[in-house]
Amino acid sequence: MKRRRLIRTQLNVLLLAVALPLVLLLGYAIYEDLKHDQQQAGETVIRLAENLADDVAAVTVDAGDLLERLAPGASTRIRPFLADREWLHRMNAVEGLATVVADGGLLQTVQSHALRNEGGDIVGAVSVVIDVGRYAHSLDLSRYPRGTTAQIRDGTGSVVFHAPAAAGDGAGRQPGAATLASLMQEPTGRAVAVAGDGIERLYAYAAIRGTNWHVVAGIPTDAIFAPTRNLAIKNSLLALVIIGSVGFGAWWLAARISRPIHRIAQVAQAVAAGGLDQRVEVSGAAEIAEVADQFNVMIEARRRAEDLLRETHRRLQSLSRRLLDVQESERGRIARELHDEIGQALTALSLRLQTLRCRDPDRGDGAGLDECIAIADGALRQVRNLCLDLRPPQLDDLGLAAAVRWQIDRQTRAAGIAAHLMFTGIEREPAADVATVCFRVAQEAITNAVRHAGARNVWIEFDRGEKELRLVVRDDGCGFDVAARRRDALRGGSMGLLSMEERVVLEGGRFEVVSTAGGGTEVRVRLPMDTAPMSTKETVV
Repeated sequence: MKRRRLIRTQLNVLLLAVALPLVLLLGYAIYEDLKHDQQQAGETVIRLAENLADDVAAVTVDAGDLLERLAPGASTRIRPFLADREWLHRMNAVEGLATVVADGGLLQTVQSHALRNEGGDIVGAVSVVIDVGRYAHSLDLSRYPRGTTAQIRDGTGSVVFHAPAAAGDGAGRQPGAATLASLMQEPTGRAVAVAGDGIERLYAYAAIRGTNWHVVAGIPTDAIFAPTRNLAIKNSLLALVIIGSVGFGAWWLAARISRPIHRIAQVAQAVAAGGLDQRVEVSGAAEIAEVADQFNVMIEARRRAEDLLRETHRRLQSLSRRLLDVQESERGRIARELHDEIGQALTALSLRLQTLRCRDPDRGDGAGLDECIAIADGALRQVRNLCLDLRPPQLDDLGLAAAVRWQIDRQTRAAGIAAHLMFTGIEREPAADVATVCFRVAQEAITNAVRHAGARNVWIEFDRGEKELRLVVRDDGCGFDVAARRRDALRGGSMGLLSMEERVVLEGGRFEVVSTAGGGTEVRVRLPMDTAPMSTKETVV
């Protein structure tokens, strides 16, 4: 039988078919939001670095303008014994920003403008020390997320200033040298790295115009993606709630649909087992309730039909019983009338003819009288045989065992068939109806074995137990197709098989015929009985 999918399974598949595209769409939307936020964050951090670089450049431009105005009027020149100092040459070698280390390890920036003679040689410099506080104003990060960092680095990579202010040089908040090198090589000018403080940031750099300095700015990725991640979490939770709600709704709907159907199936099983008093509770959706209501109508119609069938069957059984009773009664009456009336008349006629023949042996019509006597005697024998066939007196006078022995001897002797009889517990005679049924079944079975089966042996067993009488008639004849014989009987053929079964069933017994082609036939009968003493006796006729 093909396995059918449950309604619950089909609803779950439908839920999956509806929910999966929604989940994929939600995931795609979250991915697009993250991608958009990442792009925006990259643009933001680059813009931050560029803005900071512009602010720092404005400071250097102001200082440069001041130095250019001071340089023409400078009267101080480097003394000869200081002209060869290495630090002076290093300071004056670059016109722009320079980093010097002052006492106490504090970093300070100095912007210088070289003084040259007519030959172009450096003869002095005008310098200005720039207060780092001015960079602090340029690197104002108050408008950016917490954890945002920025540094000003010179051409050698040394930190000139860092924001927010921290102990040391703030290197713990900045990427390492390798990250900086890769950052400088990125076409986008940005990269994600984890600084020494363990915080992942998105870094970007921007060159400070007019110098070989640059600004490195970093924004924590948590701050960048936190809104989108929070939104993704909320959307995911919302999706789970929706899917859970839809799943619960599908489960509830499946239960609401399948529960009444399951009840209908249970009642159908009970009805199939004979429980026609069962009814389905009318509940659920309108369509299912209508099915349940019509199912109840069908059960009621079937109950009425079976009640009618049982009543009809009871009447037919009563009629069959009455017909069989009448048949046996009529058999007995006709047999008695034949014996008492016609038999006696034929006997008297035969005696009268014999008397006439004996009085005048020399009569001319003596041959005619002899012929009449023979005809009368033949008719008397036929009447006696008819009486025995209709109702053997042994059944009423001597009992079942004697009647069966007489009948078997009568039927098998002329056919040359060996009959084997076994009687167990027949000392106590069964009821007249049961005895009649057993006799008629045995008579019909033996007749079939003699006339149709071509049997050489017949076995008859009677076994009376405490509660039932068992009869078995078996032969070694040609056998037959039981089902085909039953079909022929229903179409109007020989009724012997159905007649035997009808007699047994009317007495509340069980009837069974087992036969195969070439394997003989066995008729089994079980009839309900009262208790009786047991004995065993076997006879071979």
